[in-house]
Amino acid sequence: MKTIAVTPASAAKRAAKLAEVAGWTLEPYYERGVEDALLEIREPLLVIPPHARVPRSLDRIVVVHEGSPLVTPAMEMADEVALVSGAEIVVLHVISAKPPKAPGSLPSPRFADSLSYAWEEWRLEFLRRFCKMPKGLSVSLEVTSGDPVEAIPPALIRIHPSLVVATWKGKADPDRSRILRMLVSDSRCPVLVLRERPTSS
Repeated sequence: MKTIAVTPASAAKRAAKLAEVAGWTLEPYYERGVEDALLEIREPLLVIPPHARVPRSLDRIVVVHEGSPLVTPAMEMADEVALVSGAEIVVLHVISAKPPKAPGSLPSPRFADSLSYAWEEWRLEFLRRFCKMPKGLSVSLEVTSGDPVEAIPPALIRIHPSLVVATWKGKADPDRSRILRMLVSDSRCPVLVLRERPTSS
């Protein structure tokens, strides 16, 4: 069993069944709030947002993916949980005006000048590069566009996940954590947060 910190501490009992099907042992985090927990804890943190419904089973896991290797910890965790629970994995990628810059990233084709086969090749390369897809797992790629903070919520409503997995850089700068702040305050399901994995340039 993997030990996962959970916040708020009062949600630990509500999340007990979810932890069981995910293969986790929950450790309540008793500090002042979510942001304190995110800054202090370097290990995975399960956040139960204020209006989240905590499922008793895992049917669908969404991984928020920017299209760079930095998100690898989230994919690895989703694979682990899906293998234990049998959940489907949906990788959610938002095409935005600011493509990822990390080495090994995969920018998307431009809508204006890309034929359909270019998009299909890009999707296949995205899955090949970032999704290991262990045997027996169902993994799909959902693509939307726009400002991620505005595009992700309607996508999550449409996909209706049991769990969202996301990464962050470990910095409190509002410009660097807009997506994460939105998820941990507004998500209707639990959010598992992991630190991004640095890559060599």
